[in-house]
Amino acid sequence: MERFRSAVRAHYDLALSLVLCAVWNASYLARRGGGIADWTKELFYFAHAQAALRAGHFPGPFAPLPAALAAVNYPAMRSTTSYWANPEVFTLSPFLPLLRVMSLPAFIKLLLVAHSAIGCLGVVMLGRRLGLHPVFRLTLVALTALNPWVMQHYAIGYTPHVNLLLCPWIAYLLLDPARRVGSAVGAAAIAALMLYQGGLHVFVWTMLSAGLVTAAIILVQRWEARRAVAFNLGFVAATALLAAPKLYATLHAYRSFRRGVPHGLLVIDDLIGVLADPSPIEPFVDRYSTCFWDGSIYMGWWFIVVAALGLASAFHRVRASWGSPSTLVVRQLVVLGAVAVAWLSCGWGTNWADLAAVIRPLDSEIYPYRFIFLALLFVIAVVVIELNALFLETGRPRRWLLALALVPVAVFGQAHYALHSRAATSVDAGPMIRGYEQHFATVARPR
Repeated sequence: MERFRSAVRAHYDLALSLVLCAVWNASYLARRGGGIADWTKELFYFAHAQAALRAGHFPGPFAPLPAALAAVNYPAMRSTTSYWANPEVFTLSPFLPLLRVMSLPAFIKLLLVAHSAIGCLGVVMLGRRLGLHPVFRLTLVALTALNPWVMQHYAIGYTPHVNLLLCPWIAYLLLDPARRVGSAVGAAAIAALMLYQGGLHVFVWTMLSAGLVTAAIILVQRWEARRAVAFNLGFVAATALLAAPKLYATLHAYRSFRRGVPHGLLVIDDLIGVLADPSPIEPFVDRYSTCFWDGSIYMGWWFIVVAALGLASAFHRVRASWGSPSTLVVRQLVVLGAVAVAWLSCGWGTNWADLAAVIRPLDSEIYPYRFIFLALLFVIAVVVIELNALFLETGRPRRWLLALALVPVAVFGQAHYALHSRAATSVDAGPMIRGYEQHFATVARPR
């Protein structure tokens, strides 16, 4: 019994993160139906894989395409019909074998909820590495792994974006204080898995974030950062090795495929708008000529106020320590803050378009304002770390008032997450799935 109580005390934060995961995803699980927009394509991908696996072989080329799908002319299907080279499909995944025994609607729900649980647990473990109090570990879970952005993009068929929920485990392993080889290899395996699970965008964001964090560490710690730099370079090398088969096939198949890179956000009003204005859902403001979904990071005014106060406090802490030996908290704030600014600059104006013109493979990221969400994640980390430091420095009971200030932020996030859950279950996917099944029954088996 004592051993059980010790285990509960040691891991109750993990259990509570799963409770939050269940609460946030309850609406999605309770409702029938599928998502909108790109789910036409995503259902075809999964139906193709399911037909092949049930026939006893690996999925082959997408040939021929159903007439309705071919008419849409999705960009990822223009350059190749190869299943392996397609950057959006779940080529290799521990979840794929389940398609042999599960229906597509059940599989799609399991895919999101399983990744959501994995992400919640990963954020708690990362919070431990960052030295956060359990309250703020769970706050970080609510604001990152359970951010409305995740369900928002799943609702419109950006299925591979669930790979973002693997990122906390990469960060956790890369923050291994012992810098063990196994941690670098484990982080590399997870990063490569993102690519094999169709998450090319998330893979690029993750690797660039690792590079930006490494550069920031060098600026902060200089010569003392040499071990961290060597460790991170080992991670990059291992990732390149593990991801090479998929990455080479994709780069080769799409070597002549180019799409123009438009500008990012242009005025500060638009940044406030995507944070605080819930409307319009479609379309985005005219000057961006694309849907609001790709730019929305709607968090509400309460978050903006709390974040602004947290950032002001963090800035004061960093400024007060300038010129003297910095504490761990200050180093964390500077590194994460620098990366947030870097991602914000990438999502602003023509900065990313100018960079992609020099480094051509980067033009696969055609919507620079998506980077604003990455900046938001690092801002959230800065704010939570600063509030955690204030919490630990403040005596009882006043410090609990600080923690309570975050409750409305989490409640708002849950409500907005549930709103997108309704969009993710608003369409009867049955007719489309049956159409794809009939298609595979009348053509040569999908090899």
